[in-house]
Amino acid sequence: MKSNDILFIHPPRTFQIDYNKKYASRSSNAFLPMGLPAIVNYCQTEGGFDVKLLNVPLELHLNKKFSFSRSLKSLDFDVCAIDLHWLLHSYGTIKIAELIKKQRPDAKIIIGGYTATYYAREILENFPDIDAVIRGEGEVPFLKYVSSLKNGKDFTDVPNLTYRKGDKIRETPISYVANDIDHLNFIDLSFMDHWREYFKLCEKSVMPFSIMIARGCPFNCPFCGGGRRGQYIINKRRKILLRSPEKVVSDIKALEGISEINTIFFGHGYYRKNEDYFLEIFRQLRKEKIELGGALEIWRLPFKNLLKEFAKTFIQGLSLLEYNIQAFSDNVLKRYRSVLDPTLRNDPEELRKLMDSAKYYNIPLRLWVNIGNPHETLYDILQGIKFVLKLNAENLLTKNYVCIYNTPITASPGSPIFESPEKFGITLFYKTFRDFYSQYEKMSNKFGELDLMINYENKTLGRKMKFLINTLYHVLEYPMFIKNVSNTVVNGIIRQKRMKKKNLNKENDD
Repeated sequence: MKSNDILFIHPPRTFQIDYNKKYASRSSNAFLPMGLPAIVNYCQTEGGFDVKLLNVPLELHLNKKFSFSRSLKSLDFDVCAIDLHWLLHSYGTIKIAELIKKQRPDAKIIIGGYTATYYAREILENFPDIDAVIRGEGEVPFLKYVSSLKNGKDFTDVPNLTYRKGDKIRETPISYVANDIDHLNFIDLSFMDHWREYFKLCEKSVMPFSIMIARGCPFNCPFCGGGRRGQYIINKRRKILLRSPEKVVSDIKALEGISEINTIFFGHGYYRKNEDYFLEIFRQLRKEKIELGGALEIWRLPFKNLLKEFAKTFIQGLSLLEYNIQAFSDNVLKRYRSVLDPTLRNDPEELRKLMDSAKYYNIPLRLWVNIGNPHETLYDILQGIKFVLKLNAENLLTKNYVCIYNTPITASPGSPIFESPEKFGITLFYKTFRDFYSQYEKMSNKFGELDLMINYENKTLGRKMKFLINTLYHVLEYPMFIKNVSNTVVNGIIRQKRMKKKNLNKENDD
């Protein structure tokens, strides 16, 4: 039996002890939160602990007969840490914790992440298999928690901690908010089974492997719990913390040595105030002669020199840009600006400039659309559909550099809409952790991304209508999206073959 001090687990969306095909696609969210590798590596390097990460959905993806129960029997550990960052893991996290407690009743189970932080007290009050929750940013608090366990100390000096002591729940304040993350290791995954296969899976996904860029956000998007307000509510973070360009480039250079990596995704978006920061990263990448594709979200328009420098830096055919339109209706955006964020706007000229520049520089552009905004009417929806049909016609005889993509919207805990629904004229249906846990337990798989949860409705559009319109959008945009993505996938396969041939020739020469 393999012995580890700490077993980290990335949970699936749903969980069955005996895996079956019904849950195959529902369990495939194998992508790790960006902060998790840093915590695992920090426990190894700073704490000297023996660690292992079991990525359950990755194992299910690779082996349809994978049994979590059997795998657990082959492991011995003192502490189990499960990430509960995204809402969609609410059910899977709790079910895995229940199974672990049955087989390892003496093991301590601790969870962390955005969702775990927001609902820390409620989770401990209702789910006795969870022993503690690390709230907010976790590398230092988690290591202090595990060290206190090992040394038999109490937890009063562990920051950011909610824990059970007897029949009472205790809490320490969120006093740790990182002011430097350059020393953290976000890319070494050697502690995870099948880590090479994980990189391959990232290459085949909609979102390539993510490079850690920053913590925090300057904006307040309506549904996002990771915006400026949400960051303070959940993490007590008041300002943006950027990693140094040198550290970012160093990470990318290290990843270039892994042949499966063709494209890297920047885990923090572009806006005018950080343009010089990104241009410096691009300059250093060119100086290092790093040849990879790049994927970058554009959080706000306008842009100045970004696309030109982006095109000079990254391999054409392996790169992509994304921009969230938020809403087509200026009426909706006007309301958002008045109560939420003055930067939320869609200037038609700037949007057209972005689309034309993407075509000019041969960079695929994905325009993400939110369907079902507060105050949105059927007329607003039809205007959006008109835009999609026009874009389809424009792309009919081209290489499809611009595509539309949408998913149903979940109002996330910590987001402006979730925290103040009355301001936006909406009704929230699911508010508590128990609500989300129960809904994800019984949700059935639907086409593509359409099994995300719509947890609200407004006076003009009910939930059923929102789902029908999202489905219509999905059907209309799907040919565009598939063509847009397939170009990148095909080019990635070609590059991998070339790299293998190049490496083989180099070995023969040596």
